[in-house]
Amino acid sequence: LQATLEASQEQPAAPERQSPTSLEQLEKRVTENAVRLDAAASMIEHQAATGANAQGWWDGVAVGGYGSARFEAGGLNKENAGFTQRRYVLAVNTHPVDRLQTYFELEFEHFTQLELEKGIDAGTDGLEFSQAIEGTNGSEISVEQAWARYTINPGLQLDFGAVLVPVGRFNIHHDDNQWVLPRRTLVDRGTPVLPVTAAWTELGAGISGSQSLGGALLDYRLYALNGATVDFEFENELEVAAGEGEDTELESIIAAEFRPSRGAFAGNANDSIAFTGRVNLHPASGHEVALSGYIGDYVPSFLDRDATLWSFGIDGLHRLGLFEIEYEVITTHFDGLNRVAEAFAGRILSKEREVNGTVADAAFATQKIEFAISSNVMARNKTGYWLEIRRPFWIDALNDTMLGRGFANPKLIPTFRMEQVFFDNQLQRIDFDGGNLTAFETRDAHINRATFGLGYRPVPEWVITLAGEYTWTGADSLAGLTNYLAAGDEEHENFSLLLGAAFGF
Repeated sequence: LQATLEASQEQPAAPERQSPTSLEQLEKRVTENAVRLDAAASMIEHQAATGANAQGWWDGVAVGGYGSARFEAGGLNKENAGFTQRRYVLAVNTHPVDRLQTYFELEFEHFTQLELEKGIDAGTDGLEFSQAIEGTNGSEISVEQAWARYTINPGLQLDFGAVLVPVGRFNIHHDDNQWVLPRRTLVDRGTPVLPVTAAWTELGAGISGSQSLGGALLDYRLYALNGATVDFEFENELEVAAGEGEDTELESIIAAEFRPSRGAFAGNANDSIAFTGRVNLHPASGHEVALSGYIGDYVPSFLDRDATLWSFGIDGLHRLGLFEIEYEVITTHFDGLNRVAEAFAGRILSKEREVNGTVADAAFATQKIEFAISSNVMARNKTGYWLEIRRPFWIDALNDTMLGRGFANPKLIPTFRMEQVFFDNQLQRIDFDGGNLTAFETRDAHINRATFGLGYRPVPEWVITLAGEYTWTGADSLAGLTNYLAAGDEEHENFSLLLGAAFGF
């Protein structure tokens, strides 16, 4: 514009095209545009210096998640065939600047509602307090991840918060829509060899990163954590029975379940720190193999005992031609289970106490404490593996059908998974009285499961699968070998037909 103005001043203009008034207007426009350009340049320089984004803070925030549902037919409880909402997970990932990141993941498992009602009534006889909790059976709301990362360079990152324990590959890649089959593995969930079922999260801090090694790539995670601990869940039950005459007797039962659980998020329950790590090598494109481990004290401090829990794992993924082979092997050892049970018995003292009286006397006829082994299947030693083979393909003739229309690269994925878990001294029964351990029964057993499914992925984040699942054991019964099959004493095999759907967003 300045050049145009100077040129117009050097050359006489025709009277009908140029006038002093038009030159003044043009000069004014040149000045206004120069001011705007200076302001724009200043704003760009400020953003470059401070990392500010012209679109606002929300440009560094991504909201996503995943969900899944399943229909199951057959199985041991054939009359209970139906639908299950496996879980719905919401995630928020933020990058205020390139070197800073936070991540949060909240899971709603089998969840539909939770309602709390409280009331206070001031009557003639005094105050009356009432409280009621309503919810769906088996529901859970859980924080799966909540961590922050400070990146020094790609090879060294500082992580702190609620992180996934990197034992095996499934726990750190547990999103349902990443997998084809509609049930999680035995090793990680159904008969957990992991000390705590996936997704296993602990509070702690450590380092992670990746490093190039010639033509290979190495990535790692090393953390110090509060660590897993034995937890005791108590449930109150009330049983009504007919007494003498017209009296009604009540039996109060406290059921205590003995099971491993994730560590506390407010302080440390066992006054010690656990350590975990995973080193993953990518020797070539399409191949990776990893070693992982965990060690820590699993006994809460109030029992005044020390006992070590450790796990070790090997896992990998290999793409061989048109096939994908993925696997995981994990072994876990609980040291001193009998000593922990004895310490617990010493705290409880007595499992049953008789109290004379009826409801009319405002007393329970019996108060009893029952001690149950967790459905998480504890054992001194557990070892298990899963091996999954997939062969993605597509048929061009399906492009113009409902399976292919509108999708860029859909896939059909036949998948076979073989799994086995072996128990050495699996805990069967604990009993105690008067503060003394009176029974501590164990057994050796194993469980097997083979699953074949055909998955359909219209897009990478979605999968719909039809699968058949056969589970069997070399023991007398499947009872006590899984946390999802309510088997009887004579039931040693099971077949289920599964239809599952999972999605990410």
